[in-house]
Amino acid sequence: MHAWAEVEHDLVYKPEQGRLSEDEYAILDQLNGLVLAGEIALERLQKAGEARIAVRERPFANHYELAAYLLDKAASVLKGPAPDSALGRVDLLQALLSKLDLPTPQKLEPYLRALSGDTERRPLAEQIVDQLLAEDESRYRLYEEIKLARDRTSAEEREGIASVDTQQAIGLFLTRWINLERLIRQIVFERTGEYKPVLPTGRMLQRLEISDARTRSEIEALRRLRNYLVHGIETPDAAIIVESAERLEPIIEELKRSLQKQ
Repeated sequence: MHAWAEVEHDLVYKPEQGRLSEDEYAILDQLNGLVLAGEIALERLQKAGEARIAVRERPFANHYELAAYLLDKAASVLKGPAPDSALGRVDLLQALLSKLDLPTPQKLEPYLRALSGDTERRPLAEQIVDQLLAEDESRYRLYEEIKLARDRTSAEEREGIASVDTQQAIGLFLTRWINLERLIRQIVFERTGEYKPVLPTGRMLQRLEISDARTRSEIEALRRLRNYLVHGIETPDAAIIVESAERLEPIIEELKRSLQKQ
């Protein structure tokens, strides 16, 4: 608008080559309209940008809103629309994000970059939860508390609250699993100089040449049990969970020896 006003002032009020013609006045009017349209477009662009930022910083109102966001963002990962079955327990994810002060699209965005398209084995919500747990082992307890609180009513209706023995067994297994993750994270740091969250999958352990093939296979089997327990897919008998926790002990000792050698 300032540039147009300068031109219009020089031509109309300082005519060095005579009075302007009707055609020139018409062109000035036309330019004025274009400039006004540009001003309006710029204002709309600014407001749209502010609205986008506001939405990115606004917490998800509920897990339905989070689910819609995940379905939209996951389309590029899945190379097409994501089915509802690909979501997993979004209600638990939304509760965990709120507890960790990460309940906005902007704060959730970094975790979307690592999503895998294999949602039949690992739904989207579980993939994000696993990333959050890998960042801080203390979040395991928090997530268990959220699961118990969320599932208590339906569990009581179905078969009653899980026995104390089962809860103690789960606590024992997860305590040892956290120790395993901590050791693997330390080994990765010693070998790469990067201290970062790790998910001890068989493929990752093989790539970093951690343990032998038999131990890696054992860790992979125990990781599946970990997923069952953490994500509430299935809860085996307490005896099975305790036996699995005992299987973790020699693996942890082996990793400790490996770390000491490094």
